[in-house]
This record gives sequence, structure tokens and C-alpha cells, in this order.
Amino acid sequence: MTRFVKWNGFFAIVLAAWCAGCVFGPKKGSDLTLVDAAKTSDYEIVTAAQPSASAREGAQELQRLIEKTTGARLPIVTEPAKGRRHIVLGAHPLAEKAGIRAGSFGADGFDIRAIRGDLYLVGKDDDQPQFFSFSRDRISSGTYFAVIEFARQFLGVEWYMPGPLGEEAPPREGLKVPADLRYSGKPRFPNRFLDIVQVKNGELQQRMGYDTNRSVELASWGRRLRLGSSIPIDGQHAWFLWVPPEEPNTWGGSPRTYGAEHPEYFALYNGKRQNFYANNHYGMGAQLCVANPEVARVCASNMIAYAKRTGQRFLPLSENDGGGHCECESCRAWDVVKGKNPKARPGLGDYVLTDRIYRFANNVADLVVREVPDIRIGVLAYHNTLSAPLRVRPHDAIVVTDVYNSWPIVFHESASRQMLETHMRQWRERCARIQWHAYYFNNGYNWSLPWSTLDAQVSVAKLLADYPSSLGMSVCYGFEDGAPMGVLGPDPWIVSQLLWDPTQSVEALKERFYAGAFGPQAGPSIRKYFETIDAAFGKAIAAKFDGKPDMELSQRSVLIPVYQSVRAECRALIDQAVAAVSQQPERYRWRTERIARAWRYAELTLDGIAATQTAREATPANRQAAWEKAAAIGRERLALALNTNSLFSLSPSGVDWERESPLGVVTQIPASEACALIIPKAEDSIVVDGKLDESVWQKAGVTSDFKENKDGGTPRAATRARAWRDSKGLYVGFECQEPAMKELQAIDDPAQLWSGDVVELFLMPSTAGGNEWFHFSVNPNGIGRALRGPSENWKKEWRHAAARTNDRWTAELFIPWASVGTGAVPKNDEEWRGNFGRERYPGKFEVTAWSPTGGGFAAPMRFGRLRF
Repeated sequence: MTRFVKWNGFFAIVLAAWCAGCVFGPKKGSDLTLVDAAKTSDYEIVTAAQPSASAREGAQELQRLIEKTTGARLPIVTEPAKGRRHIVLGAHPLAEKAGIRAGSFGADGFDIRAIRGDLYLVGKDDDQPQFFSFSRDRISSGTYFAVIEFARQFLGVEWYMPGPLGEEAPPREGLKVPADLRYSGKPRFPNRFLDIVQVKNGELQQRMGYDTNRSVELASWGRRLRLGSSIPIDGQHAWFLWVPPEEPNTWGGSPRTYGAEHPEYFALYNGKRQNFYANNHYGMGAQLCVANPEVARVCASNMIAYAKRTGQRFLPLSENDGGGHCECESCRAWDVVKGKNPKARPGLGDYVLTDRIYRFANNVADLVVREVPDIRIGVLAYHNTLSAPLRVRPHDAIVVTDVYNSWPIVFHESASRQMLETHMRQWRERCARIQWHAYYFNNGYNWSLPWSTLDAQVSVAKLLADYPSSLGMSVCYGFEDGAPMGVLGPDPWIVSQLLWDPTQSVEALKERFYAGAFGPQAGPSIRKYFETIDAAFGKAIAAKFDGKPDMELSQRSVLIPVYQSVRAECRALIDQAVAAVSQQPERYRWRTERIARAWRYAELTLDGIAATQTAREATPANRQAAWEKAAAIGRERLALALNTNSLFSLSPSGVDWERESPLGVVTQIPASEACALIIPKAEDSIVVDGKLDESVWQKAGVTSDFKENKDGGTPRAATRARAWRDSKGLYVGFECQEPAMKELQAIDDPAQLWSGDVVELFLMPSTAGGNEWFHFSVNPNGIGRALRGPSENWKKEWRHAAARTNDRWTAELFIPWASVGTGAVPKNDEEWRGNFGRERYPGKFEVTAWSPTGGGFAAPMRFGRLRF
């Protein structure tokens, strides 16, 4: 008996030891040594024979990061080897045996578990051919995000910028994790998108020397920031897709058009059915008469046909762009009048269109879900529909996207911010699913200049987190060709963290970013640099508002003064940061250099604008030298932007802004230096009837033929302008050849004047400031519009008319001297800047000018010279 007890105890001890090491794993509270200090490991990375894209890329990422930090390279296998420990990634029989089912997690969710000595990183994965992409086909990438979380927590890895030197992966001696490790992760928002992680503009991509590897590098950076979207949303302008007015469109099934056959389907606007596109552009104009029940039926039947034919279950149903909604009594009866002006044009002032638009969308959704129950329909909330509906609750099948432009501008003005935040909250209380979207730097900002607007983005993320209906954020900063790291500073990294978990401390994230990305030596200087710029913007923007909500504040009036005001301080901070990392590791120097390059680009922009201004105001004797100086600065700026090592100035309008803005920076002496028009003096009396038949027009100065405005080419229809003057004012005539007179498009609404054929006159008197010009436009119907810079609020008295013949149309303008701010006749030999332009719509849309600007007409540095 004694002997049996002794032998039984011995076998019990052996059995316990065997079970502890080979079956049940280490005791609770101990650690698993994945890699020891000698850089050896008993572990291998295990995936399924045909893993998901998320698991496959996750395995490669984990292998790379473990090797980079510890020096040990773990093999990736699909058949587990006997006698080895396992790190199992994604769906696999070993995970199933351990009780971990990959399909049990929510979108992008995962578990990290240590069980009996093995480690499991398993998440919900939806496969797709290209894992590193940000397309409309969204996926769940739980296993990959499990790898990212593991790397952050146990390897100390972060990705502050794209590319190898943007990665922080400190070396370590060995790798251990708790033997009882169990961690579950899931993002608060299913949709998390920042546009800087994708390349969109192929032409500029080629100029920048980008290649496929760089595109993948940016997309990989976005994945490492745990960006992504697991819920597809398509809310594009789409009425023209389902009820096309002109050319046949097969999106909706039968290839037919409805404009000629059913004009009653389209908006009654200014007394006419708008059964045509505006600006020859799909998605513009041709709004629907939504109260007509047949319109909902046709729209729904085409959507159903398309969904059944293609299998698509996420379809758009947003209004067309460009306004011009129906004014018929039936449609207006669906509107909610919030103020005292029930006769106001829909969408303006007290009259909003939200209830109308969403009542129509609900009617369509009701019909579609009967045939396609799992359909999701995307509808935008913006402009006329920014206010939440008062009487209508969006259908559960509808996914709303509320759109906000220029959010940094709005954020710094309390009245505007409070108004829009109220809209955000009301929308999220009244619909099942909604995503916040921003064209973030809008209305002229995209200059690729540094401005961290982190607080503005944090305010949105925190607000959205309060509502279960919030799907997340989609931010289009406007840098369409890459990651402008020297411009946005900490924003992409910190915002990505908050989109995953908005409860985190923003201050703690800031400290982590600045110290981690630039080291403790340079981090404080760079933080102060970005916060100095943002504080200056906040003060300047608030001063521009009058206490009333304003969504369209011009940023140009703020931009240059702000950067000039902080220029000396920012240069000192940049110099301090560069000096602080001069003896530090290469990654700190490289990241700091991205910030320094961006500030140098800002300085060149300021210098280029100032030099261009000086050149515009120079006397004839000094003008050539002044333009050459401005162009030299512009070329240096452009070279810095196009240098692939800069990695910041990748917005087309940031690189080529000199072609778009009256504040632009030139890179060559403007072609307008060769354009000059002598304007003779006469005292004849004429009738402004648009016909140009008085003899005095034969004595007028005549321009050369207009050229294509973009590249100076020869247009298909010729145009010339004539001008003469008397003691009362300036007389201008336009002669527009037109081989397709029946196709002229003339809009009777002055607010929509540029949606059709029009001629335009720009005047910049010698007494005007460098950014002040006068703009007069007339269309073939004789409808005119006058602007002073971007404003119509100025005292003006001018006459205008137009006339037509069989093969041309003409316009006649009289502008009193007082209406252009002079009040006196120009002196002999006085010189103004000016230009003449034409927008032509018959056939292929064509923009021509006397002095081509290469971009928008309002570019005074490319105006010609008007000599009196």
C-alpha cells in the first residue's frame, strides 16, 4: 500500500508537469516568451491555406515587425509544425478548436488571446482582391487590425507618417505577453476615412514621380492608422442616373431618356421645365418634379432593375447638383416654411427643401424595398437640405450623409458652429444611419500651407460619438495626391485614433505624437509652431464675422495676413526644431525636415504673392523686371512642391494655384504682357440695344481673336471685343460667332447666368487695389450681372443688351466711370488692366479669352493692358 501510494504520487507529479507544459500552458499570471533575448523563438505564424486578404497581409506585417524590433524572423506556415508554438491569424481550425470563431465579431472587430501557450489574433474579415485600397467597396479587416493593435501594445510601434522613416519601431530585447492575455477590440465608428491616404489625380501623380509603390505606401499607412469603412455608402448626386433627361443612360435598366417624352417629370423653374442638363454636365440641373407620383415610380423601377441585374445593394438617390428645384405648387406644398416669407425661392432663406427631398426619397425607398428588401439608399444632406426634416423621418433603408464645407472656418466662429452642431444633432436623432462628410478646406483654401486644425476635428468626433446612428467621419482635406504631412501635422494620426476610440484623452494623444514623431528635443517646438498658426487663424476668423452664421466667408481675406503675422515666430520655431534633431536618429531628422519644407513652401508662397502684387502695380518701365522676379520665386516654389522628398504639397490647386486665384503666384511672365488694347475717345450718341450698328463701333479699338483660355489654342467659334469711351463712361461690344444658334443656352435668372452662354468683361482701374476688380457679364437674352471682386453689394449703374442674327450674337455694355470707382474720365495714356471672356455651350463646352489666364477668369495678373 505504501509502495502504491509512492508510485501513484510520482506519476501524479509527472502528469501535472506534462499537462502544465504541453496541454494547459503556463500558469495564470506568468508570461509567454514569444522571442527570447538571444533572438530565438519557438513560435511560428499560422494562417489558413487560403487566408483572407486581411489575415495574409496581417501575417506579413507581424512577421516584419517582430523581426524589425527583436531580430527574430518567425516563419509563416499554413500547416502547424509539431513541437512548435503557434501565433494563429484569422479563421483557422486551431482557432475554432480554441473556441474562437472569426465570424462572431462585429465589423473590424477582433480578439487577441493567449490560450495554452498559443497566441490567437482573430477578427472578422471580408475578402477582396486588393487589400490596400480605399474604394467604394468597403470591407471588414478585423484580423489585420488585431495585428496593428498587438504591434502598438507589445512592440511599441506607431506610424506617424507614411513610408519607412515615418514608422516608429524601437528595437527591444525579446518579446513577452501575459499568458492569460485576452483583449477584444472594435472601432466606435464603422466608417473612418481621410482622403490623404489615397492618390486620385493621375496627371499630377505622374508629374510628382509617383508610382504604384508610392500609392500602396499611402494606402498601407491608412490601414496602419486603422482607417477603413465596413459599411458601403454611395450618396452621390444621382437623380440624373435614374431619370435621365437627355442622353440614354443604362444605369437604371432600359436605355431611355425622359426629357422630351415627359418634360413634366422635371422641375418647373422660372416658369420652364428644366428637362436638360446645366453646363452640359451630368449631375447638374435637370432636377425632378418630386411631387409627381410617376417620377417616384420611374425612379424606383430603374433602381430595382439595376439592383437585380448587378447585385448592387448600395445605391445613391441624392438630388442633382447646382440647385434649380421645382417651383410648382405641388412640390412647394411639401416644403416647410420656417420663417415669414412663403414666396421665397425654395432653398433660400426661410424656405428649406429637406422635407420635400426626403419625402420623395421615402416614397422611392418604399417601392424599392418591396422588391429588394436588403437595399441601402444613400441621400445627401447639404445646402438646401442641411436642416433636418421637421415632418418627415427618413426611411430605415436610407443612409444619410450630411456634408459640411470649410469646417475649420466654421469652427472658429461660435454662431456658425452652434447652428451647424444643432443640425448635426437633429439629424442623428431622426435617422437610423448617418455619416458626417466634409470638404474640409473649401472655398479657396487648398494652398498646401500648414495649418493643424485638430480641435475642430476633435469637436466633431466627440459630438458624433454621442449618437448610435453615427457611422463615422469622411474627411476630404482636398490634398488629392498624397499625404501632406508637413501641412497637417498631428491631425491624421490623432484623428484616426479618435475615430477608433473617441473616449481617449486628446492631450495625451498630442503628447504622444509630438514626442514620438520628433523626439523630446524637437517635439515642443513643432507643437508650438502648429498651435501658433491655429491660434492666429482662430483670432482672425472670429474678427471677420459679425456674430451671425456665415458659411461662405472668403478665406482669402484671412489667409495671407495670418501667415504674415506669425512668419517670424514660425521661422524661429522651425529653426529650433531642425537644430534640436541635427544629432538625433535619422527618422527624427527626416520627419522634422517634412515640417521645415512645408514652412519654406509657405514663405515662398507669401513672397511670390507679394512679388506678383508688385509686378501688377509696377510702372511700364519696371514691369518686366518685376515679373521676372515674381516668376523666379514662383519657379522655386513649384520645384519645392514637385520634389518627391517634400511629401506635402500635393494638391493640384496647391501646386498650380497661380492659374486659379487673383492672389496667385506666377511661374512665368504672364502672356497678358503681349495683350494690349488702345481705347479711343469719341462723343457719339448710341442706343444700347446690343446690335453694334452705330458707326462709332467702327472707330472703336478691336481686340485680337479670343483664344482658348486654358492653353491659348484656337477655338471653334471666333469672338472679338470692341471698346471706346466718352466723358460719361466706357462702351464695350462683343461679337460672338455661333454656327449653332439654335443650341444657345441662355438663363434668365441672373444668379444662374454662368450656367449658359455668356460674355464677360473684367476691369481693374489704375486706382484699384491689387485685388480689386470689376466684373460684368451679359448673356444672349440680355440678362446681366455685375460684381465687384466677389461681391454684388456696391453702387453701380450700367446698361446692357444683346441681339441675335443667323450666325452670331452680340452684346453691348455701357459702364459709367462712377460705377468702377473712378468718377472721372481716365487721363490720356492712363493704363488699366482688363480682360474679355466668353463661355460657349453649343457642342463641346468652350471657354475663351482675349488674354488667356490658364484657369479662372478672375486672375488679374494675367489680364491684358487697356490704354486710354
